[in-house]
Amino acid sequence: MSKSLPELMADMLEIAAKSPRPKRRIVKADEIAEAIRDAFISPNVHDSNLEPANLVDCMHGLVKAARRIADALEADLRARDISIATDAATRADPIGR
Repeated sequence: MSKSLPELMADMLEIAAKSPRPKRRIVKADEIAEAIRDAFISPNVHDSNLEPANLVDCMHGLVKAARRIADALEADLRARDISIATDAATRADPIGR
């Protein structure tokens, strides 16, 4: 015969109460700081000083790249507007009066 849900829960609580608990370890502030620092610094990427790049260096690189993309798109749109305006003017007055 299978056990009811309350019986299963009681069995689980009994097993949990008997199992050894892991010892707690006190984590020091400098260990936490080091873990955070390591998460934001990449030894595989270097900044302009050839030091390991940090999050700020990476964000700066992304912003510079995004700016170059935006400038290129803006230049392309300006060139297209000029060519569209020139084409429309030529169609409206092909002789150039």
